[in-house]
Amino acid sequence: MRILKEIDTLETAGVINVDTKERIKTYYLDQKSGRGTLSIMLGILGAVLVGLGVILLLAHNWDFFPKWVKTSIAFLPLIIAQSLCAYTLLKKRNNRTWIESSSTLLMFSIGSCMAMVSQIYNISGDLSEYLLTWIALSVPVLYIMRSNFASLLLISLITWYGHESNDSLFGFFGNRSNSYFYWPLILVTVPYVVRLYRSKKESSSLSMHFWFLVFSVLSMLIYVPDKNENLMIILLSGFFSLSYLLGRLSYFEGKGLRSNPFIFIGFIGSMALMYASGFSDFWSLDWSRCKPNPEVMIEPELLGIFLVTVIYLVLVGLYVKREMNRKMDLSVFIFPAFMLMLSLDHYHHLAAIIGNLIVLTLGIRTVAKGTRENNFWITNLGMLMLCILICCRFFDDEISFLIRGGLFLLLGIAFFSTNYYMLKKRQNHEIQ
Repeated sequence: MRILKEIDTLETAGVINVDTKERIKTYYLDQKSGRGTLSIMLGILGAVLVGLGVILLLAHNWDFFPKWVKTSIAFLPLIIAQSLCAYTLLKKRNNRTWIESSSTLLMFSIGSCMAMVSQIYNISGDLSEYLLTWIALSVPVLYIMRSNFASLLLISLITWYGHESNDSLFGFFGNRSNSYFYWPLILVTVPYVVRLYRSKKESSSLSMHFWFLVFSVLSMLIYVPDKNENLMIILLSGFFSLSYLLGRLSYFEGKGLRSNPFIFIGFIGSMALMYASGFSDFWSLDWSRCKPNPEVMIEPELLGIFLVTVIYLVLVGLYVKREMNRKMDLSVFIFPAFMLMLSLDHYHHLAAIIGNLIVLTLGIRTVAKGTRENNFWITNLGMLMLCILICCRFFDDEISFLIRGGLFLLLGIAFFSTNYYMLKKRQNHEIQ
């Protein structure tokens, strides 16, 4: 930009000082970055629309083409996309718009070429095999082109594959579920995310990768077929607490929920589990399936619980060490609390009472924190937690309608009173 070249001249002439020069540079570089992001998005959209347009035009006369023409047409987009990627690497290596657009076109060209060749030559196979081959051929695109959109697309493909791979894989393993192949595949994308973290810690692309990864892993934990449901509940409890701990790392301090999916998923999941544990029927499940026995020891969920527990203990140790002299967030300890309740499998009502007390304590602490920090969002979050708890207890047959009605009345009064108090407190602070 021309103005950036003139800044040094203005500083030399004494018109502006060094601090002013840096602020001006930062402002215009931020403006340029915003326009660059828009160009990248438009380039990606253009690549997708061109690809779809070509497919529709060819589909109109597809049946009239001989087989060799169909094969040539199948490989033509792939050849063009590879040529564009080669040109980008040689001439446009530092242009994000070219990188993202050419990589996106190549990723879709790989999938379309495979599908068209399979249709032309009647190659048999199922969707999971097709997705696995597409993933294998797309991994080099990610690490050669270093495309953020290609990475997100690859994570999506791996997640799709994990949900589709329930039948036998290439004729092997019989009818055994192969969704567990998802885990080594998703690890393939981790080095790229780590590289992105080291090079662009504050970028929106990194936040998008965090959201994609956490939802991908969560969907697979919920979806795993033929699972031991009881062990999976324990695994989900550990995953939610681990996710919440990750969201409490120093890197996420001062960042909003848009940049921190870990604390969002971890908090929502942990609280949902605690609300469920407040019902006695939840503890009436056959938890004996979780006790040590030869069948349980070979369950893959047990390996997941072990890994999550080890990582959780390491992170919670670091968290306690860091927050030793400050007020700790009790939400990070929901996983061990859940395991404690699980040990009370013969005392269903006691476990349910502990679950309700945990939610009640967290809700009151959240309201107190919001009031102390004069933060409406945090205060109303705590009130919402208490409201949901009372709503859950509303369906408890052992509580009379009179008590239920009184609790709702008190909660409503508490809502109005707390918000009125905070509003007056904020107004007094502004006057001062």
